Formats: sequence, C-alpha cells, structure tokens
Amino acid sequence: MKLVTVLSVAMLIASVARGDLINQVGTNTYSWQVAKADFDVFYKTAAQIKIVPTKFDKDGGIACDERVGAVGIAQPLKEIIQIAYGKDKLRTLTSTELPTTKYDFFAKLPGKNPVAPTRWADAFQQKIKNQFGLVGEFELKVTPVLVLKLKPENIRKLEQSHAMPNGIAFTEQSGQFFCFEQPISTLDNFLERYFKTPIVDRTGLTNNYDYKITWDEPVPDKPNPAGLKQALLDQLGLELVSTNEPIEMLVIKKLP
Repeated sequence: MKLVTVLSVAMLIASVARGDLINQVGTNTYSWQVAKADFDVFYKTAAQIKIVPTKFDKDGGIACDERVGAVGIAQPLKEIIQIAYGKDKLRTLTSTELPTTKYDFFAKLPGKNPVAPTRWADAFQQKIKNQFGLVGEFELKVTPVLVLKLKPENIRKLEQSHAMPNGIAFTEQSGQFFCFEQPISTLDNFLERYFKTPIVDRTGLTNNYDYKITWDEPVPDKPNPAGLKQALLDQLGLELVSTNEPIEMLVIKKLP
C-alpha cells in the first residue's frame, strides 16, 4: 500500500510539472483550462493534445496560432473540428449528428518552430478521429458566394503600404473599416463576417495596402449591406457580385 501511494504521488507531481494535470475533488482538470482562452497561458503550457468536457458555463473563445497550435474553452465539437482542419463555419458542412456537449481543448506539439507547421493540426485531427470517430474531408460544393472584383477605371484610395501606424493593423466598427499595411485577404475576411457569405477574391491584388471604407450604418445591430457594397464600389473601386460557384468545403463525416 505504501509503495502504491508513493508511486501515485510521484505520478501526480510529474503530471503537474509536465503541463498540467490538477486533481480537484476527484476531477482531472488542466492548468490551461481558464475562463477565457489565453495566448500567454497557451505558450507557457507544455505540449499536449487534449479534448475534455468543459468545466465552464460560458464560451471562453479560442486562441489559435496557426504555426504552433490552439486552445479553446467551452467550444462545440463542430468549432473544434473547424480549427483542426482550418475551415470556418461558412465553409463547413456536417453529414452526421454531432454531440451537443461543449469541450475545452488544447493542441500543441513539442518544439517552438516545427519544421512542418501543420503537424499539430494533423495530430489534432487524429485525436478527433480516435476520440469521436469523426473525420473531415474536403469536397467541391456549389455554394452561394460573393465574388470580389476590381474595377480599374474606378480605383481610388487603395494605396500600397509599407508601414503600420502605432502597430494597428485594422479598425472595425459600425459603418467603418480601416486597414493599414494589410493584404486584400483582411478585407475578404471582414466581408465574409459582415455578409455571412463566402467571398471569392478575383481582384488580383497581391500587395499590402492602406484603405478606409465608410458607409451609412447609424444602428450598430442593423447592418446595411447595400450601403457597404456601394461604398466598396465608390471608394475603392471594388465590386461584389452574387453568384453560385463550386468552392472547397469541409464535410464532417462519421467513420463507418
């Protein structure tokens, strides 16, 4: 009995030193399980791949460094799978019923600068496969999209940039979107969030730019899509065109 007790204590101490197992009244938790996903905690925590039922009532968000890994608190399984496969909800379909439980997760492999940055994602995908019997497959699906096009004859206020003032990359608020030293993909991401529709970028713009867009939107919780579309055309010479196109989608499937 004494030998077993000594070994148990030694194993617990080793677990805490490694990253982070903590025993609280018989329930295993981890040091990275904090109320809100935190980059500082993430970087300081030892490498591990974990998905456990959440210990929190509220969504604690996700902190993701694509080069190193990710941590999330109180997230649905669909969101976790999207992180593992690098797709957002606009580009994800589900062909099977998913658990309704929310989870805390941590995904990081040893090494500060992995030779292959996707290694952690591969390991995370394998963890999901082993634990839940779920995989993601990429398929082309015809989907409603907005195509972003450049109108050269109307281009203005889209200036190539070489500096980011005060370290500010972009500012986003109701009726305004300002960018500094940003690729056009930053605008694409904003437009996807605003219109809740995949953006297909056909501008051909490859540099970093400074630009400002303003449009009439007096009530923050009442978007003005038509106003933003017109502002893009008038102020930046960019046109959004609605159409249906095949785009790559993540399809979540249950293993047979």
